[in-house]
Amino acid sequence: MINRLMEEKAAKVGSLQEVLKEEEKTSMGLKVALASEEEKRKKIEGKVSELERQVSRHILEAKAQAIEEFKIFSEIRDLNIQFSKEAFQKGFELYED
Repeated sequence: MINRLMEEKAAKVGSLQEVLKEEEKTSMGLKVALASEEEKRKKIEGKVSELERQVSRHILEAKAQAIEEFKIFSEIRDLNIQFSKEAFQKGFELYED
């Protein structure tokens, strides 16, 4: 009877050991998958950071370009005003003569 109980306990222990081995395999697989996902996440974060830097740089370049275009616009506007003024004066002088 004791032998039979010991055999049953040994069988249960063996069964539990098999379950434990399977759980350890599953756990290792999950750890590997998690490490892989963590590596992917870090790569993606690096790409996002690089894209953010690029966007910031493009925004600064666009601002600088807009300022330059505004300066050119202001210069052209001033030239147009000057030309209109001179044309008006010439026209007035011709009218007086």
